[in-house]
Amino acid sequence: MPRRPRGLIVQAFVHVAARGNRGFPLYLNQRDFESFLSQLERYAAVGSVRVHAYCLMTNHLHLLLEAGETPISKCMQSLLARYAEYVNRRYQYRGHLFGGRFWSKVCPSDEYFLAVLRYIHRNPILAGLVTKAEEYPWSSHRVYLGRWRTKQTGRDQPMKIVRDGVEISYKDEGEGLPVVLLHGFPFSGRMWNRQIAALAPSHRVITPDFRGFGDSGGVPSTVEQLAGDVEAVVEHLELEPFVLGGFSMGGYVAFRYLAEHADRVHALMLLDTR
Repeated sequence: MPRRPRGLIVQAFVHVAARGNRGFPLYLNQRDFESFLSQLERYAAVGSVRVHAYCLMTNHLHLLLEAGETPISKCMQSLLARYAEYVNRRYQYRGHLFGGRFWSKVCPSDEYFLAVLRYIHRNPILAGLVTKAEEYPWSSHRVYLGRWRTKQTGRDQPMKIVRDGVEISYKDEGEGLPVVLLHGFPFSGRMWNRQIAALAPSHRVITPDFRGFGDSGGVPSTVEQLAGDVEAVVEHLELEPFVLGGFSMGGYVAFRYLAEHADRVHALMLLDTR
C-alpha cells in the first residue's frame, strides 16, 4: 500500500525526531556524531532552515527547526539520506539505517516551543546518561553554554541581577554607545563571536544570558518572559538609548522586547544566520 503524502511544512517551528531501524545505533563513535552535525549544518543552509536545538542520542535524534519557504521535508530527506549513505559506506552495511520516515510536529505557540527546547536538552538526563544537560557533548545545550566562555566577551564570570527571584546573568564590556546583543542557537556561534569582536573596540557590548541557559537560573516559559529578563538588565544598567541586536532566536526575543519598549531602542540590528 503506498504511503500517504506528507503535508508540506513551511514558515513554522518544527520538532523533528528520527530513530534507527529496529533500535540500531545511528552513531558508533565521535566521527559519526561530527559527520551528522556537519551535514545538518550544510543541509539547513541549503534549505534555508534555522536549527534552534538538537540532541543526538545513540539510536535516535531530536531537532528543533524553523522552516522557511522550502518545505522542511526536503531538508530532512536530504540530510537523512546522505547520512545513511555515509554510515553504509563506512561500515559496509546494507539496508535502511532509519526506521521509517522522520516524525515531525509543528510548534503551535511560544510556550510549546520552549517546552520542546527543554525536552530536547533534557533527553540525555531522562535516558540516565548524565545528571546535567551540559555534561552531554552531543546536544546544542553544551554549544549554547560554551558560547558564554569565549575570550571575545572579556570576562570569565558574568555579572548577575535578580528578577522575580531568579538570577539573570549578563556581561558588560567596553565603552561607547551601548549595544545589547541577544544570542541565537546552534550554528550562529561563529557569526556571534565575529560581531562581538568587531563591536568591542568602539562600543559598550552587553550580552544578557537567557533564562535557563548559561549562568542564568530559572526555566524559560514564554518569549515574553525572556524579553522581560532583557528589560531587567537594561533597567539595571540604565541603558538609554541603546542598539538592540538579535541573532536567530535572539531576534524573536528582540521583537517581543520592541513591542513593549520601542522608545528605549536607538536602532535595531538583526543578523540572519541561515
